[in-house]
Amino acid sequence: MTSQSSAGASATGGAGVGSSSRPRSSSRSSAGSAGSAAIRSGARSCRPCGSSILACCGEGGAHGRPEAGARLYHHLVPYFICPNCRERSIDHDRQEGLTRQAVACHRCGFGFLFELLDDYYPAPGTGFVVCDQESRILASGRGVFELTGYREDELMGREVMDSLGLTGYEDGRNPAQLALEWGVRRLGERLELRTRAGKQKPVTADFFPAYDDDGGLLVAITPRS
Repeated sequence: MTSQSSAGASATGGAGVGSSSRPRSSSRSSAGSAGSAAIRSGARSCRPCGSSILACCGEGGAHGRPEAGARLYHHLVPYFICPNCRERSIDHDRQEGLTRQAVACHRCGFGFLFELLDDYYPAPGTGFVVCDQESRILASGRGVFELTGYREDELMGREVMDSLGLTGYEDGRNPAQLALEWGVRRLGERLELRTRAGKQKPVTADFFPAYDDDGGLLVAITPRS
């Protein structure tokens, strides 16, 4: 009797374990199905903005391939470029580490970076010139001397269009003034530059207004054949 009772108890216990394990498996499957359905329906949230992945990042979420011309980073992450060495970067808070100083270039050590509205890919021969709110030159980067023949100390404090002899635009359509006055980019301006030796050189110039409180202008000058 004892052995039969033990066997019965074992059988009952085994049946109990088996029956309890099956519902757990079923619940896990249900949870997995619900999770998959939630992902498909866009229930996941985008960490930077908190909205739905599908609503924020498009079909397929952040794991999908970006379309041609689409931003590779979230729209709140600013793009930067070094006016000296042309190194491109991003920075989430515009500050250097835990300090309140403006972010600097980690490649060449230049003191500040210029914030751009969108990512920008300069050509190998492009030279950058940084100007203040009055389009006076504050600094010139690598490639400017090779392109113009002017050293940085010869350009500082001078108006960018006059000092570099940039001509070829229509009357009243000075691209530097338009960029500063209206806060818009002027890209692909086909101009002529006068070098230090007095030679006229065809160039393509891009004008980027600054978006911080200090204002200013970044001019990218690329030789054109």
